[in-house]
Amino acid sequence: MKVAPVSADLLIKIGLAVGVIGALVWAAKKVGGAAGAAGQTVVDAAWQVSPTNNNNVIYRAANTITGGDNSSNSIGSRLYDWFHPPEIIAPKPYVIPQDFGVTDPNAPW
Repeated sequence: MKVAPVSADLLIKIGLAVGVIGALVWAAKKVGGAAGAAGQTVVDAAWQVSPTNNNNVIYRAANTITGGDNSSNSIGSRLYDWFHPPEIIAPKPYVIPQDFGVTDPNAPW
């Protein structure tokens, strides 16, 4: 399997984001007493936008717009269903069979 190259700029941005979130979490855990609630609020806010959280704000907003929930299917599966609708097969027309030498007075044709 071939892996696509990643630019150094992207790696720097990801590293900075992880560092900032880590610093916020560390600072929130260090704060105690009356400021502990504010620190917990920062941790909760960071968790709500974390991509590892399966119930983050972005995912919930997208599910609200598309009318789904996290347990039944994902945004990706709904997008696949929208762009790949089931093939509708038209019913074959009913053909009245011809009389093949059989005479049946009760036949539907």
